[in-house]
Amino acid sequence: MFVCQPASGCHLVGDLCTSDSECCGSAAFPSDAGGPQSQGGYSTCSATGGCVGVCVNPTGCKPNGDVCRLSTIQCNSSCDCCSGNCHADTCKQDNLGIPRCSVSVC
Repeated sequence: MFVCQPASGCHLVGDLCTSDSECCGSAAFPSDAGGPQSQGGYSTCSATGGCVGVCVNPTGCKPNGDVCRLSTIQCNSSCDCCSGNCHADTCKQDNLGIPRCSVSVC
């Protein structure tokens, strides 16, 4: 069963982590233009001393790779990708069908 399974790839803001490199938008997963580093910082893991923490994003917007709301489907996720809002085509489904923030294509 796939119920309560975490999304594949980098860990989303709010997901459990043990190091910064596990989080979407961290220095290990640099975002494309318009990502969190261009707006003042990288996502980090709040864990201290090797303990479990959660991924946090200092900019308030969602880094590339984090879940988002598709412009064509209304759901409970927000539309605040660092690379733009969902109307700028910055939320796209990955190969598993999970909507994730990405770079907009002109």
